[in-house]
Amino acid sequence: MQLLEVYRMFKQICESLLNNNVREIKDIYYLNIYHPYYIGIKKYKNPNFDKFSSLILDVKKKEQSAIHHFFKHLDSFVRQDCPIAIVPSSNPENINTGICQIAILLSQHSRINATSCLQRHTKIEKKSRGGNRSIDVDLSTINVNNKEIIKGKNVLLLDDVTTSGNSLYACEQLLLQAGAAKVLKLALGKTALNIPICIKTSSSRSDCEKIIKHWDWKIDGTVCFHNMDKCKPYPKPIQKGLISDGIKVYKALAIGNTAKYTQAESGS
Repeated sequence: MQLLEVYRMFKQICESLLNNNVREIKDIYYLNIYHPYYIGIKKYKNPNFDKFSSLILDVKKKEQSAIHHFFKHLDSFVRQDCPIAIVPSSNPENINTGICQIAILLSQHSRINATSCLQRHTKIEKKSRGGNRSIDVDLSTINVNNKEIIKGKNVLLLDDVTTSGNSLYACEQLLLQAGAAKVLKLALGKTALNIPICIKTSSSRSDCEKIIKHWDWKIDGTVCFHNMDKCKPYPKPIQKGLISDGIKVYKALAIGNTAKYTQAESGS
């Protein structure tokens, strides 16, 4: 995204991030790509794990050096006078998260502390560990408190890492329903999805392509298998095919109608 485009959009909604230090995908802004330390069901060490990704993990661990690093970066271009809210942790007892500490630091510099507005009332499974990523999960487990803080205002909503974006979308919806004028969604990192191939079985090709298009996944090719009910769901033939083409098994995306089929494809 060009500097002028970023400037115009953020100025229009009155909570400008005034330079091109942010990237955008489907109206969610982020600072950089986050590469998880482990990838794949069998937990292979990610060769793309880098310094930025390490800083993200340090924020999750509440390391003060990483928290201050991102605070200084955001403080240089986040507009003053705007309320700053955060996506709450999956665990209601985990209140003082790393991203919360960053938001509080930003609030101490002529901004409004809105970290108490979104509160999780029911514990959910961590999405990074296989939890349900449906937007309804967040909508049904988060309350909006202290609505007067955000009512009629343009709110900056922060998260440490976004993957599907559904947590940010859910929190945006809740804030707007509570009276916020507009909500700008910003994550420190966007989870990388480097997918060389998609293997699909029971889903139709059109459904598969709709899913890929919706999430804006960059996939080099798609392989389709049909009539899986007539064969045993063993992953070895598919794994051998991937390996023969020089593709790491954990890098293949599996799409199917049931867990049985995706399990067969991925070898989980």
